[in-house]
Amino acid sequence: MNRVSPATYKWGDNPQWAKANKTTGAFSIASGLIGTTCGCIKACTDEASFLNKFFGFIQSISYGFRNFFQYSIYSRKEDDDLGEDIHKRPLAAKFGEVACFIEKKINLKTVNSYSV
Repeated sequence: MNRVSPATYKWGDNPQWAKANKTTGAFSIASGLIGTTCGCIKACTDEASFLNKFFGFIQSISYGFRNFFQYSIYSRKEDDDLGEDIHKRPLAAKFGEVACFIEKKINLKTVNSYSV
């Protein structure tokens, strides 16, 4: 893979990848931090309380979105890891596509169907 230039946000000759990665990565880290914060608060509450269930719900949703954003970065076929794997390691690319599908579609729907 090519090195990302922090000054111009370019991956090789592709500035769209860097801009998408910067935005999607920011959403991913924000979702992860929200989930972690909710998990810490949840750990400090009584397991039978409404707050525990509420923060567990928010934590699950946050981690679901974090997975969605994280795997959206990897699954860009034209210019990210998956694109390179398709050309250099086709078997790894197939496993990567399955993992991305599960994380982006199945796990997110499972999290969104979670009820308080």
